[in-house]
Amino acid sequence: MEEGFAESLLRGPRGRRLCAAVLTTRSLELWEQLARAGLEPGDAALQEQLARSVDATEVTTTSYEEDPAAFLPALREAVREASYWQQPDAEDRMLAAPGLLAALLPVARALGEASATAWWRLPVDPGQQYHVAFAEHGAAEPPRLGRSGEALEQWRRAATAEEYRAADERSADPRTSWSGSWWSAPTGLVATSRSLGAHGAVGLQLAEDGIEWPEACLQHLRPRVGARVFEIDGPEAWTELVARYPVEVTASRRHDWWRSTGGEERWLLPDWTRVAEDWDGVHLSVLGYLTAAGRRLPAGGDYETVLAGWDPDTTYWLADVLEPVGAPAHWLRERDEDDEGAGWMPVPVSELNDRELDEPAE
Repeated sequence: MEEGFAESLLRGPRGRRLCAAVLTTRSLELWEQLARAGLEPGDAALQEQLARSVDATEVTTTSYEEDPAAFLPALREAVREASYWQQPDAEDRMLAAPGLLAALLPVARALGEASATAWWRLPVDPGQQYHVAFAEHGAAEPPRLGRSGEALEQWRRAATAEEYRAADERSADPRTSWSGSWWSAPTGLVATSRSLGAHGAVGLQLAEDGIEWPEACLQHLRPRVGARVFEIDGPEAWTELVARYPVEVTASRRHDWWRSTGGEERWLLPDWTRVAEDWDGVHLSVLGYLTAAGRRLPAGGDYETVLAGWDPDTTYWLADVLEPVGAPAHWLRERDEDDEGAGWMPVPVSELNDRELDEPAE
């Protein structure tokens, strides 16, 4: 097991949520015990009962899991409940209680020992990158390539305009009721994630604040040989990126990030136009996401930063270094008998052709 894996996992709100999901899938009663212990953090008897219950689940057997998709349901739980524009929900607040961290530690250690989680630590895989576009009724399309410079310029103009406007119009008191941009990712750029074989791609399975889209289009993309990718594998890498290419976003982020983290300092993000001068892409590993996302992190002096709105294993491409490989593949979300999402399945080419023939002509 990588030294410090478990402790790092439990410092991140998404990492804690993952561990709780892994634990409570083994026993529904454990969720009630977690909730009681979180509400009564000083009750030693409750903490002792919880520890015994965790031991009784044989959670250490998690470390023998080898299937890379084994923990997808727990990852989905951790990812879909992320929110950076409001206060942490009751479960995230509960899981931060010191007594619960002790109970979750065996889960985090077992996850660190499982070969099924080895890919969570991996850097970007250039040969297995897929762009995912969600849509309804066949409207999903492959990405538009060759526009990174234009997208970065749009990001710069929008970020600058919002910061000036927020400084002029919004209160400097973070407790007042204002909201605006809360994300850290360089939106507008082409983003990819690695293949998960029969499960499609990571971006198909793990999306923050995800809408239950019924359809998706996956396009295999390959970066050119030698593409330079900055790796965010934990909080330190994120704060290094911010420190090297800082841009202040206090006025536009202070209200949302105060609600989500309690921080009242000044806020920084990477200036993505400057990052693009040195790097072709920036990749956030699954472990980087679980340990860093949603945390209030020091960024030097009286500045802080938050990694928000960036899905796990996603690479944002800052330069036009991608080319398509093969034709796009279409996927449909399966529904179970209760009309709940039950997973994704690829659409066979023959079925896709039939669907296109059935569509009315414009």
